[in-house]
Amino acid sequence: MAGFFTRNSKSTYHAGQIGISFSPDELAFAHIVNSHEGSQLYHYGHIKGHDTQQRQFLKDKVSQLNLQGMPAKVLLPERDYQVFLIERPQVPDEEKKDAIRWQITEYIDFPIEQAVVDFIELPQKANSESAPMLYVIVSTKNKIDETISWVTASGLKVKSIDIYQSALRHIAMHLENAEEGQALLHLEEEKSHLILFKEKTLYMMRDLDLGLNILKSLPQEETVEHISMYQDLSLEIQRSFDYCASNLQNANISRLVLTPLSEKRPHLLSNLSNILGLPVREIHYSEFLHLNEDLTQSKEGISTFAIGAALEY
Repeated sequence: MAGFFTRNSKSTYHAGQIGISFSPDELAFAHIVNSHEGSQLYHYGHIKGHDTQQRQFLKDKVSQLNLQGMPAKVLLPERDYQVFLIERPQVPDEEKKDAIRWQITEYIDFPIEQAVVDFIELPQKANSESAPMLYVIVSTKNKIDETISWVTASGLKVKSIDIYQSALRHIAMHLENAEEGQALLHLEEEKSHLILFKEKTLYMMRDLDLGLNILKSLPQEETVEHISMYQDLSLEIQRSFDYCASNLQNANISRLVLTPLSEKRPHLLSNLSNILGLPVREIHYSEFLHLNEDLTQSKEGISTFAIGAALEY
């Protein structure tokens, strides 16, 4: 999963790369230089506003920071791509992509000729009675071309178009003990993203219909409603663990890590740990990224997705 929909263009610019994440009302970018000494976040920016404001903001920042020609990994908004878990077609490797395209026609609401398709094969458990599975990622040529067009217009050079889950995987690969089976949970307001990985191999990616908005709607003190939310979230996470243990090769999960939270939530961590029976901790960007003091002390949340997109692994 090095980069879906990659453009085969080589860049001789070795001063890092840009990661860009955007949605209908917000854009974030991160400029990271990756080296043997580690990864350094040189620049970071974000804006809340519609697409015209976002595009002008990015163009202005590229000019101000002299980033023209820098390679950029751009994450499509979630509305612009779909992810399906399907059975792996039993055909020769050279026929696999065509077979997958034919197989997903029933899942999409636009002509397959307009689709851009990539896939991730999952490690199958030996002697498993279950069919081998894979993730299929689908977008449209129009969305890809439109995104490349406006990012290129800012002065950057699009290296690849990717998805949010891939950015989380980049972060996971930089964590301590990444060779062990771990789960990475990213909590947003309305939903959460969960990925399971081991030895730089993706085992699962799921979206959970539980987010921080539920906690924010509850009083500060611990209540029955808090416990219910922790249990619901833990149940969905445990279901993912169980599926991987039953169907995928050597997929035992030893810990759960959370991406940096905008607010401290020790009760969330302790309750998840108690219910799941696993160590649970919140990671910090400083574990895998050198930050300057301004960004460390910033009261604005740094986009985990923009950071992940800009990281090399």
